[in-house]
This record gives sequence, structure tokens and C-alpha cells, in this order.
Amino acid sequence: YNLTILNRNKNLASINSTLYFLCIFIDNKTKYKIGITTQNIDKRMKAEGYKFKVISKYHSSLINCFKLEQKILKK
Repeated sequence: YNLTILNRNKNLASINSTLYFLCIFIDNKTKYKIGITTQNIDKRMKAEGYKFKVISKYHSSLINCFKLEQKILKK
């Protein structure tokens, strides 16, 4: 997603979404991931095939989740 697309497509921008922060366990190592999904987090991450633990999540519109994710990534 990007802000240009979300600003052009109000229907897409308004979809219920989840911004998530989690830890993933890969080869006995812990990695951290931030992301956005319009699906259930469990379904999204089980498709990746790794064990994970949700640290935090935020439910809002896709555009709000995107803007918050960008602020976090810039820090």
C-alpha cells in the first residue's frame, strides 16, 4: 500500500484493517515484524509457516493503519 493509492481509492482506504507488531520464531531466533493485514492475524501469519506471538495490535481503517505504520517505521 502507499498513500497515493489510498487517497485515490476511498473504498480501499476505509477497509477494516489491523496494524500488528509481533515476534516470529525462526531457526531458534526471535525476529520482530510490523505489518498491516485486512485478514485475521492468525490466518495471515500461519500462511508464513512460522510460530509467532502478537505483542500489540491496533484496529482501524487501512489508511489509518498505514499512516501509523509509517510513523513507527520512521523512528
